[in-house]
Amino acid sequence: MDAPESEDKDEAEEEEDRKLAEGKGGTSEPAEIGIRVRLTGTHHFPTMFVAQSLAMVEDEVFAVEYEELAAIFAEFPDISSVVRDACYERIRRYEGGALLLEDAAKGSLILGGAAAALAYWIVENTVGESFKEAWKGSDLHQKLRRLFLSRIDARGNELKRRLDERFFKPVKDPTVVARVTFERNGNALIDVELRLAKLDRVPPAPSEWIGSGEEKKRAQPEPGSP
Repeated sequence: MDAPESEDKDEAEEEEDRKLAEGKGGTSEPAEIGIRVRLTGTHHFPTMFVAQSLAMVEDEVFAVEYEELAAIFAEFPDISSVVRDACYERIRRYEGGALLLEDAAKGSLILGGAAAALAYWIVENTVGESFKEAWKGSDLHQKLRRLFLSRIDARGNELKRRLDERFFKPVKDPTVVARVTFERNGNALIDVELRLAKLDRVPPAPSEWIGSGEEKKRAQPEPGSP
């Protein structure tokens, strides 16, 4: 009775490997965590606000990827300490590159991209250097790819937790109001909405203040602003 069950498991793993090799991501699991950053509250944003917002998201994406190395090494204890040290050293070189932007859209300002999965990419290449051409067909290679897909939820939930902590400001009158969600409707998507609640430091666009009457009145700075 045990033999057929084992055969079924082997066949399932072979099917998973086949789909992975075809780039389908295996079963119905997404192959990456999408990240959408929505800046709202006005129709034009100071460069510093955009840059700082993206930098904060990038910091947390990188932190999740850095910590993911420990999860990988716990699953593969046979990976030598030399290779582990090399992976930690290499991933630090890509700090600032863990968030990959792919598109932008209107609707205030919407920036779309994905987490770069640095941890798995670094391990894939570092361990693969030892196997050369044999790496692609090795059992370790396939297990690493299956682990990557199986931990999409764990990585997404950890990233949401970190972003919640990073953006939460326990003040009564915040300058920026943040909301972070992790959506799993067939895809894996982290949605970060950052709404500018105070516009006293946001200058108007020229088209708003060169007019007259009500348009010019609306563009006047608040008392005490420069």
